[in-house]
Amino acid sequence: MEERYGAHTWMWRSCCLDKVADAFQMREYEGSKIMVSKYNWCMTRDVGTITITGKKGSMIRKGGLMHSQFYGMGKLQFDANKHFPWDDGDDTMAILALDNHYRDALRSTMGAKTIDLSECRRSYNHCGRRYVIGTRTNDDQSWGGREEHRMSLTLTQAVNSELHCRGNPELRRKETRTQFYVHPTKIINMFSEVVALPIASWYQQTLGMAPEGMLGMDHQKLAILQCLLLKNSYWCSPLSQISLLWKGTVEDNKVGLGLKEVIEKYGFGWLPKRMFNWEANNFIADVAKQFPFPIRTLERRFNKRKGEWHITKEILQEMDQVTGRLDSLKDEDRMFLMNWIPTRVMRQYHDDVWERLYRSPYLFKSKEHDLEHRQEQDEEAGPRKKRKLTIKTAKVIKKTWDEPPALTYASVKAELEENPHPVGLGKSYRNREDFFKLIFGITEADWGTKGIPPYLQAVKYLKAKLSAADYESMMQRLRRLFDRTCHCVPNISKEKWLAGCGSKSAKSNFKPGWVAFDENGDRIDCSSYKAKYALQKGSSWLETRSIHDDPYWNISLEDALGD
Repeated sequence: MEERYGAHTWMWRSCCLDKVADAFQMREYEGSKIMVSKYNWCMTRDVGTITITGKKGSMIRKGGLMHSQFYGMGKLQFDANKHFPWDDGDDTMAILALDNHYRDALRSTMGAKTIDLSECRRSYNHCGRRYVIGTRTNDDQSWGGREEHRMSLTLTQAVNSELHCRGNPELRRKETRTQFYVHPTKIINMFSEVVALPIASWYQQTLGMAPEGMLGMDHQKLAILQCLLLKNSYWCSPLSQISLLWKGTVEDNKVGLGLKEVIEKYGFGWLPKRMFNWEANNFIADVAKQFPFPIRTLERRFNKRKGEWHITKEILQEMDQVTGRLDSLKDEDRMFLMNWIPTRVMRQYHDDVWERLYRSPYLFKSKEHDLEHRQEQDEEAGPRKKRKLTIKTAKVIKKTWDEPPALTYASVKAELEENPHPVGLGKSYRNREDFFKLIFGITEADWGTKGIPPYLQAVKYLKAKLSAADYESMMQRLRRLFDRTCHCVPNISKEKWLAGCGSKSAKSNFKPGWVAFDENGDRIDCSSYKAKYALQKGSSWLETRSIHDDPYWNISLEDALGD
C-alpha cells in the first residue's frame, strides 16, 4: 500500500468495536459484565478506540483474559515518554485563565507554592509546538492499528496451541480487514490540525480579552471549557466520561456542552450555536451560569483540604458579587452594603475560630465527649482497644453550626463545656489594637505555607477590589465590631493561628488559650492561669454584647443584594 498510495494510517471503526464489546459481554453467562471505555478520535463518531476489562467474577476474567484494548498507533507521533501535549493532568491552561485573586486564594489556602505564570505560558506553547511538529513532520510515516490482549499464561498457551492446530493462519485475513478505515497519513494529520488549532486560537483570543489574571467570571468559564475541548480534540479521548463536554443541553437545563447529541446526530462534535455569542466571544445570556465555577478543575488536586477551600471560595464569590454592585448603587444602598461586608467578614472569623478549634489537637470537654461517643460507636462495630485521649491520639472533629457561637465568655464557656483557660501577657501584642492587627492584618509572608483562613482571604480580596477610601472605611467598621463584640478571643501568634494556654497544670490536657482585655483595651496578665484574674472588674470577659446582636448578622447575600 505504501508503494501505491504512500504513507497511510489505519483507524478502528467504532461500529466494529461496539460489536467486539457486545461479544465480550458473554450475556449467556450470568455475572459476566465487563467494563468498556470508548474513545472518540478528533471528536468524531465513526472512528475511535476501546478498552475492555472484565470484572472480577466475569467469564472472560475466569478464562484468563484480564484486559483488551484496540487503538491506533498514530498517537506515537505526539508521545514523549508517555507525556502528550496538553495532557489530562496538565492544568497550566486553567491557571492562565483564572483570576489572580482566586488563584492566589486557592494556593495560599492549600499551602502550595507560588505559581509561576511565565512557566505556565512556556508549557502551553511548548505543547503547541510539539503538536504542530508531530502533525507536520510525519506525513511519510505509516501508522497501524493495534489490538492488544493481556492474558494469563494458561490462556496464552491454549491460544498458541489452537493456532498451531489450525496451521498458524493469518490473524487478519484480507476479507476480515473491514473493521478499519485507511487514509493517507497527510490527510489524517491535516484533519487533526483543522480540529485542534482553531480551538487553541479561540482559547488565546479569550485570554487576550483582558490583562493577565483579570478575566471576568464568564470568560474564565469559557476559557476552561476551551481547555477541555483542546485537550480532547487532537487524538482519541474519552469524551463520554467528561460530563461537562458530553452531557446536557440548554433545553433540558443540565450543565454541559451536549456533544453527545451533536456527535450522534452529525458524526462530528460541532459546537452548538445556541450556546455562544460568537461576536462577543462569550456565552449567550443565562448559559454561563450553568457551567461550574472555573477553579473546580484545580480543586481535585487538593482533596485533603477541599472542605476549607469550599468555604474560602464561597465567601470570595460573595465578596465578588457585592463589590461588583457597589459602583452602580445609590448612596443609601451603597452604605448598606458597606456596613454588611464587615459583618460578613466577622461572621466568617467566628466560623473559622470554632471550625479550626475542633480540627486542632487541642482538647476540651465538648470535643472529648464527641471523641468518646465516636469510640463507643467504633466499639459497637467491633472489639477494639479503647485509647486514652491525648494530644497525639486526638482526632479531627468536623462540626457545623447554623450560626457560630459568639466570642463572649458565656458563649465560649457553654461551647467548650468548661471554663476558658486565660493566658498571660504577650511580649509583642499587649492590647486590642495589636491583636486586631494580628488577626485581620497579618500578611501572607507571615503565614507562609500554613494556609490563610477564609476570613483573611476575604480581607485580602477586598483590599484589592475596593478603593482605598472604601477599604479604610470597611476596616474601621470591622475594628468597631471587634472591639464591641469580641470579648473572649482565642490566643494567636505569628507561628500559630490558634495557640495554647501554656499552662503547666493544663499541659496534660493541652487546652486552647483565651485572651481577656481590661476597660482600657490592654491585655490582662493572667500569669497564674486562674480565671479569677480574667474575670476582674472591667474585664472584657464580663461583657455580654455579642456579634449576634449586630443588625446585619442574619442578612444573607441574597437579601443584601435584593430590593
